[in-house]
Amino acid sequence: MLVRWMIGAAFLLWTSVASAKCDLWVATYHSGAGLGDVLNDLDVDDNGNTFAVGQGSILDFGDPTNWVICKVSPGGEIMWTRTINRGGTSVDLATAVAVDQAGSPVVIGTSGSVLIMEKYTPEGGVVWSTSIAGGMDAVVDIAVDHTDNAITVVGRKASAGTANDWVIRHFNSLGTEQWTQTYSSSTSYENDCPKSVTVGPTGEIAVTGSVRDCVDWMVRVYDRSGSLLWSDDFGIANGQDEEARAAAYGSNGRLVVVGVRMTRAYGSGGSVLWTRQGDPTGWARGESVAIYDDNKYSAVAASLYGFDATGSQLWTEDFHDLGGGTFSPHTVSADPSGNLVVGGNWSAYGAGAESSWRVVKMLNPGQCPGMLLGSFVGDVGIYPNPVNGDSVKLAFELGGDAAEVRADVYNTALKPVWSATWRDVRQYEGGITMAGLRRWAPGAYIVHVEVKLASGKSKTYMPARLVVKR
Repeated sequence: MLVRWMIGAAFLLWTSVASAKCDLWVATYHSGAGLGDVLNDLDVDDNGNTFAVGQGSILDFGDPTNWVICKVSPGGEIMWTRTINRGGTSVDLATAVAVDQAGSPVVIGTSGSVLIMEKYTPEGGVVWSTSIAGGMDAVVDIAVDHTDNAITVVGRKASAGTANDWVIRHFNSLGTEQWTQTYSSSTSYENDCPKSVTVGPTGEIAVTGSVRDCVDWMVRVYDRSGSLLWSDDFGIANGQDEEARAAAYGSNGRLVVVGVRMTRAYGSGGSVLWTRQGDPTGWARGESVAIYDDNKYSAVAASLYGFDATGSQLWTEDFHDLGGGTFSPHTVSADPSGNLVVGGNWSAYGAGAESSWRVVKMLNPGQCPGMLLGSFVGDVGIYPNPVNGDSVKLAFELGGDAAEVRADVYNTALKPVWSATWRDVRQYEGGITMAGLRRWAPGAYIVHVEVKLASGKSKTYMPARLVVKR
């Protein structure tokens, strides 16, 4: 097996995002080989680190795609990248990732026709690696129970007379299999398609997908020993797709499932709390879901959407013009502070253009007035930046005299470190000065600026990054 370590070289950090709201940073992975870079999944650990997995086109390795996993710090810095070719010219790709309570990622994927599960240390070293091909033809998703670090993998297997069936396999923290469950919706030759797995606060294991030729909604919930607790088999007799694509638990045990044409929330025992059905476009075609602020949730479709605890829509983030190309988000997770981390693929405009990964971290929407009350405008310039002195100047377009300008500064853990307010700022003063920086620790900081104009209007500017050096 050929393993290559890459420390940040393939990533461009802190890319400008001219039209996004509340974006804290953007990390970009590009292998440098062209068209085959694909981000498949990401997860965030209890300290706010993001682990992203997928495939990269590393042509000098001798095969078309390679297994890639990277760790990104809470502040957006690449801590390490691991690129793996397991030999020959087979396709190696990492399909899904889940992080245990110690911050160790567990990754599933394929090398040719071989199904592989690997556990890494938080620093990227391999703890163990095992083949999980027995009883499964393809892997789909993975989840880790933070109580005992047990692992659940879902996939599918072709069975005689019933086409593809669900397979749910449960492992202990050492990768030793504990039990397997299979599910087939009928005895006829119909495909059943699992999509996701997630673990609840008391260890319940929720598996979602679709059945009967992959057109009807199915949710099945098991306990830690593999016994079925409840299921929801929902299908409308209209020949349309109601696939359950992703699920997330809140700390209160509420399960939110998003999919095609509907979103549904469940209480204890599988009781249906509410159902939202809609058009097959837009938010109703959910690909991934994350809970933030414990009762609100965010779902990825063609854009990112936010909803309250009853399923009513609060906000939308469309990621237009993310770096001169098209960004297609398809996975979302939340950190312990409720900030959202979104992953997807970016393609430059034009035929035959190169593709790359994008990971975008967004401020908790509940702390971001731009998500609920309007858009951020413009950019804040910081000069000098980086700074090793005591002061910097903030420059931004006012569009009129300001009754008040407020700047709030946060560290990369999003803890407030500094705040100031200036009153009666004239439009053509040339900016305002932040002083006292010699007392700040070296590192990266996030600067938010809000303005109340003399006319009564308000502006909130896109967050800017300031680096302090010593």
